[in-house]
Amino acid sequence: FQMLHQGTDTAALEMIGFKHSQMEADLRIEGTTCQEKLYCNLLGSALALAVGKKNPELNCSFSGNRPTSILIAKQLKAATLGELVALYEHKTAFQGYIWGLNSFDQEGVKLGKSVSEEFLKVLKKELNDPLKRVFLDLL
Repeated sequence: FQMLHQGTDTAALEMIGFKHSQMEADLRIEGTTCQEKLYCNLLGSALALAVGKKNPELNCSFSGNRPTSILIAKQLKAATLGELVALYEHKTAFQGYIWGLNSFDQEGVKLGKSVSEEFLKVLKKELNDPLKRVFLDLL
């Protein structure tokens, strides 16, 4: 989160919040419920990223102007989670279309698997040596 506030690269942040807890009952502590505290923290974090804070001490200064969007739903339920997955799936597909990419292409996954197979070959060789096997077990 510190990188989002003070990093040299600006990254857009999407926050998702819920008005009501998944549980029907909520604890009231110091005059507010846990859900109310979470909700206010969501809004406060987004506002802090937007407006920042000036301070002569560099590590306490925040430039603000960090792009943030907030999506608020009533309550997290199975249907809501499904809707969120669909939303981000469509968003990913549309961005890929705009950028000329197949967002669901498996080439990156295939590359990762082929590299991991090379690691497995090395690991299998090392496991044949009892001394190295003891060392690898410690990892």
